[in-house]
Amino acid sequence: MKFRLFFLSFLILFISCKNSESPLESAQKRYPMLKPGIPEGLKETILCGTIQVFEDHESQSGKKIPLNVYLFPTINKSPSNSVFVDFTGGPGVSNDMLIDIYEEGAFAYPFREIRDILIIDKRGTGASKITCEALDTISLNLDYYLYDPDLLADCLQEVKDKADLSKYNTASQIEDLEAIRNWLGISKFDFHGQSYGTRVGLEYIRKYPNSISSAILTGSVPPDFGIFTYKAFEIERVLKKLMLRCESDSICQTNFPKFREELYSLRSDLKDNPVNYIFKSKSNQNYELSISDTVFLEFVASRFSSGTELEKLPYLIHQASRGNFHPLIEANISSLPKFMPLHLSQFCPEEANRFSQLNFSSMDSLYSKGVSVRKTFQACQSWAEIPTPDWVSEPIGGDTPLLLFSGEDDVLTPPRMNDYIQNYFPNSQHIIFKDQGHSFTDWSCWDKLVYQFLKSNAKEELDTSCVAKIIRPNFAVKK
Repeated sequence: MKFRLFFLSFLILFISCKNSESPLESAQKRYPMLKPGIPEGLKETILCGTIQVFEDHESQSGKKIPLNVYLFPTINKSPSNSVFVDFTGGPGVSNDMLIDIYEEGAFAYPFREIRDILIIDKRGTGASKITCEALDTISLNLDYYLYDPDLLADCLQEVKDKADLSKYNTASQIEDLEAIRNWLGISKFDFHGQSYGTRVGLEYIRKYPNSISSAILTGSVPPDFGIFTYKAFEIERVLKKLMLRCESDSICQTNFPKFREELYSLRSDLKDNPVNYIFKSKSNQNYELSISDTVFLEFVASRFSSGTELEKLPYLIHQASRGNFHPLIEANISSLPKFMPLHLSQFCPEEANRFSQLNFSSMDSLYSKGVSVRKTFQACQSWAEIPTPDWVSEPIGGDTPLLLFSGEDDVLTPPRMNDYIQNYFPNSQHIIFKDQGHSFTDWSCWDKLVYQFLKSNAKEELDTSCVAKIIRPNFAVKK
């Protein structure tokens, strides 16, 4: 009798072990069109696939383009019928930069306790990447030189016959998302967008409200954004705040007591006497750069776009004032050439082309003189003539639960953008991170709040106590 009981227990255990599935095996049954694979840069096997979509969604005919899909299976044995999809900004930054934050042990891995995670190609990146050899002629990837009108005109000549650039916009990204949702048989998305990714999220909610269960929007870009009208003034506000902070901070005052004076002196000196500077790269290659006041101001203004390295600015300026521009130049090396054609094809018609003219003279009194705004606006004049889409004037709003995040000192998407959105979405919560910029110096609180939001299906009050604990880093005193 004891033997029979032992044998029966062993048999039950054996059957139980045999029938247990790994998260990957379980996910493959849910998404049979995807296959196991290890994308470049990952150590973990996930599910991958490629879908072909029409370049022109409206006509549903003609050329097709491939979009890669990466799915990280949830480790929850009872998967939600909603899938978390993450979308970067730029516009034009490739979403595949996100894939390494979701593998086991990484920053956002805990989200897989409650959701499958989906990362998809933006059209014009990844498998459908639009490249431009003209940009390879730049010896050093600095944003100031990338926006050269003649260079961009050459780039346009290259790419205009490779792709219909008018179809690489927000509206097309929306249709790609919906096509992928239907292809994978997903009931609804929980959407996260950052910066221009939020514009995709808002338009997706407007057009397909039943396809999305909730949205997290970080640094929001509403349809009537108008960044050209305020960016330079926001940089001025945050710069003044930084100077005051330095003057009251013992570390900054001890090391950079003349930060304000050096900042203004450099601008003045370089206007009268531009510097020819030899920059030696990490590969020991030398680049000769002409640094005028406008180039210098672009270098300074760019430090405010992410807002994550403002504590380095006094050090960078101090070094430059001593003739060492190397740290400042190195801080401005950009990855923008990788997605410039897509960036301009979306940004210009949806932003710059909405303004026939701008009052740049109003920026002359600012420290940065609006250099970065002028440069971007001029670049769009050199790009393809793509009409502004009709949807930018369509009303937003609805009952979709939204979790909105802003950095108090974000010069690109200041908190008032999310305040505006909140007016049209009654089921929303807006959280402002004090002293933070467009990107955050500490993402741990954001991580905790998004986890709560997803786990409760946006139905429970969030514990926001971590917000008060976020602080800026100390001023940097060396590279």
